[in-house]
Amino acid sequence: YQRRVRDPATKNMFCRGLYLFFLIFLLDAQTIKQFQIQTSNVTGLWTHYFDNCVGSGHALLALRSDWQQQMIQTHLDLGFKQVRFHGLFVDDMSVVLPAENGNGVQFSFLNIDRIFDFLVSIGMRPFVEIGFMPKLFASVSYTHLRA
Repeated sequence: YQRRVRDPATKNMFCRGLYLFFLIFLLDAQTIKQFQIQTSNVTGLWTHYFDNCVGSGHALLALRSDWQQQMIQTHLDLGFKQVRFHGLFVDDMSVVLPAENGNGVQFSFLNIDRIFDFLVSIGMRPFVEIGFMPKLFASVSYTHLRA
């Protein structure tokens, strides 16, 4: 795996951060630290919130009937209460479109509404991940990290 970084400033910042992390880690390794854990001093229950959420792929998949049937089964059989996916605002979801008159943009939340309405109807909630932007909003030619 090779990570390509197009911007030299970003690469330089990444290398400095990595160097600083290892420098602190190595300097800290020279110091001996002792910890005591008092197991009798419980402050409360540890909520396993991550056990309630299942990960999915691209948000567009949630519009497919086979995905929806599998999500219903996942909710019923495994008890998941939330689903997380990415790509909510990508071009495939048709959230931002060129305006019909050619000036500006128009917004359509139809697909997002359809996904959220489905999840709520089966007793689940979306775990919203904001990432990737529509190309119409991008200031560069790519809208996500290229590997």
